[in-house]
Amino acid sequence: MEKMVLIDTGASTLVVRRSFVSNIKVPLGPASRCHHLITTDGSVIQAQFSTTLTLQFGGLLCKQRFLVCDYITWDIISRVDFLRKNRALVDFSTSCVLVGRHIVPIATTVNSKCIGTVDASNQLSVIVKVSIVSHLDRHTRDRVVSVLMEFRDVFEENTDSEVDWGTLQAADPDLALVYPRQQHGNNKPTSQEMKDMTTVARCICVKWGHLRLCNDVLYLMEPSKPPRLIVPRAKTS
Repeated sequence: MEKMVLIDTGASTLVVRRSFVSNIKVPLGPASRCHHLITTDGSVIQAQFSTTLTLQFGGLLCKQRFLVCDYITWDIISRVDFLRKNRALVDFSTSCVLVGRHIVPIATTVNSKCIGTVDASNQLSVIVKVSIVSHLDRHTRDRVVSVLMEFRDVFEENTDSEVDWGTLQAADPDLALVYPRQQHGNNKPTSQEMKDMTTVARCICVKWGHLRLCNDVLYLMEPSKPPRLIVPRAKTS
């Protein structure tokens, strides 16, 4: 049965093809209505199945949801995954992620002796600190870290009131198109415009209907949630 597997961290997505066989060891459960992918044109692709695995990056374990969909094409994905960007290969047959010559194991069970368990879908910034980079050569390590830095926490509820957030947002490269659009007309970027955006900018655009500019500061305002500020890159590097 040929399916597409969607790996969604909330800030990035990766799609891989694989054939599911009857003796598959990974348990698949029915996906709920909240398990879906929003495309650049606002369409929704509903997942059919869902499972949770534990990805092991050195001594750090991250629980990650895997979604299974009938078909997904690269051009409609609204966010770009760092694995694809670095030509990584997710090999389910050997339970490994291959980045160049480096092999990162995918663990399906939790080792209680490891240092904690982190839900990567809720704490994406922890990925920057994982020990996967410790055994890489300097050039590769710097390249991987620079890519991982794209997947920082974009929305923050508690922020420093003494910081001039509006000025930082206006000069932020990730908000180069988003911020002025919010100032003048609030027209959402088109799919073609989003194609060349950074990962962070795409993540923000997905939330376009809930973005509000208040006193020249850009916030995410979702129903039943406190306002969250869009954190510029200068405050995370």
